[in-house]
Amino acid sequence: MLSISSSEAKLLPPLEAPDVVELLIRRRDEADAACADVEQATALLPRLVAVSTVALGAYAVVHGGMLSLAEDPLFLDALTARGPLPTIGVVFLAYVAGLFGAQVASLPSAYFYALLTGIRTHGWRVAVEAMRAQATSAVVLLGLLPVYLAVGLGFSLSSGGVGEGFRILAIDLLGYTLPFVAGLAGVITMGRAFSALVREARPEPGRRAMPLLLVFAWSVLFTALAPLGVWRVLSVLGG
Repeated sequence: MLSISSSEAKLLPPLEAPDVVELLIRRRDEADAACADVEQATALLPRLVAVSTVALGAYAVVHGGMLSLAEDPLFLDALTARGPLPTIGVVFLAYVAGLFGAQVASLPSAYFYALLTGIRTHGWRVAVEAMRAQATSAVVLLGLLPVYLAVGLGFSLSSGGVGEGFRILAIDLLGYTLPFVAGLAGVITMGRAFSALVREARPEPGRRAMPLLLVFAWSVLFTALAPLGVWRVLSVLGG
């Protein structure tokens, strides 16, 4: 199993949130080295969780605010009557619980898929790469946030001429699906990471490593679990 020792890996200085974002987007080689070393990965993991949580929180503020402005929002009509703050809180909890819960639930399967596809790695490596993928998706979601805000405000504040179907598409459905669209960036990140891992490690004798199959299986499982988790929290807290 491949693991770069602390002496071989390039040590990273203490990272603040902006540094982690830059590491995810621009300094990918350094991120690869950090994720390959158990000590650096252990230090990086909570920072990835923090970046993902902050980005989801910012998105929940905008999405919850848009739902509060809507006259008859999907799923949360009873909650939005209480005001914007409860709506924002429920949306935030739904995304955090749904996405992180799906991530935790799919980690054992992801490690099992890695073994099946001939990738020799550690459980902690799968965990940090999965969280790196989620943090990358959250950063991309933060970049898409102004677009959703502009579209949502345009439909919410329009005085007339906009049908109910267009409003639902622009505010409700777009708001619920945009985190999963941004998740494609995480899929690409994980595919790149495990492809690099296969190039660096020696495949098991007589087996051909298939990193893309691993990423596909993990993505299907996560995509099935995450919406269910988000919907469950919305239905329980937003009813």
